[in-house]
This record gives sequence, structure tokens and C-alpha cells, in this order.
Amino acid sequence: GNVLNYASASCDGCVIVSIAYVVISLHVFLAIPVPLNPLNLYLEHALNFHLMEPLRETISRILLRTFVLLSIIAVAMAVPFFGDFLSLISAISTIAMVFVLPILFYVILARRNNVSIPIYHMAFIGFLFVFGVFASIVGLYVSVRSLGCDFATQNPYVNFFVPASTAADSMNIAPAKNSTWCF
Repeated sequence: GNVLNYASASCDGCVIVSIAYVVISLHVFLAIPVPLNPLNLYLEHALNFHLMEPLRETISRILLRTFVLLSIIAVAMAVPFFGDFLSLISAISTIAMVFVLPILFYVILARRNNVSIPIYHMAFIGFLFVFGVFASIVGLYVSVRSLGCDFATQNPYVNFFVPASTAADSMNIAPAKNSTWCF
């Protein structure tokens, strides 16, 4: 947020900033189907789309996937400070999925199958486990502080059609540094 604002302010109208906006937008549009695909496939199977004739199946899939995407957009717009809330969820789940759970599963499966793990592997596993737990705690702390700062200094239910600067000026919101939640 702030870094991008500083970069775009120092290079107002630069081609590189415009290219960065285009590339970021393309990434979002092209990457969103990847995490949504398992959910969409599950819903399509649960709703027996595979039993329909081909044209009706295609139309039903398009309508369902459009509805799922619009639902996600509605939630993102309705939940105040969605970015910070998403950071909170990511701090808890992503670090666990990347660092903690694979290590635990590896050790459990090795012990269940009576496979000995060399001491240098266990040392590295221990390091990764501690790093994952530490990263999760730090991410949790930072995201909770960010959410606290947001709720302490901003109205979470500002009309999102009004520019943020105009809404903040009209509500006489104190600067973020005055709150004990803010860094």
C-alpha cells in the first residue's frame, strides 16, 4: 500500500507505474481461477452437472462459476479491511500448510513405517518447524495490529463508492499514529 503510493507519487505518470498496474491486474485476473477450480469442480459434481446434456452443462458451469466469483467479490467488498483480514487468515493457514504440516506428516509417516531419520535431517526439520511457527506468530501479530489500527482509526463501513480521502476528511478521522494499535 504505502510503498506503491510513494512510488507512484514520485513517478507520477511514468510508463513503468502504468505497466506495473497492468501486470498486477493481469496477474489477478489470470490467477484467480487456480484456487477456485477445486471449489467449482466440487460444486459441479455435487450438483450433478456431469449428468446434463453438453450444452446445458456448459451453460450451468458458466453460471455457477460466475456466481462463485461474484460471491467472492461481494464478500471482499462487504468485509471491512478485507486485505488485513486476509493477511490474518494467511498468517495462520499458509505458514502451517507450507512449513508445519508437511514436516509433521513426514516425521509421522517415517516413524509409522519404522524409517530412521538421520540426525542432520532432524536438525533441519526442527529448524524449519521453529521457523514456521515463528513466522506464523509474527504474521499473526502484525495482522492483528493492522486490523486493530484499521478499526481504531477508520470507519469500517464507509461507503466504498466515495474515495477514501474524501470519506476520511468528512469523518475527521485522527491520523493512524495517534492510536495505540498502530505502529
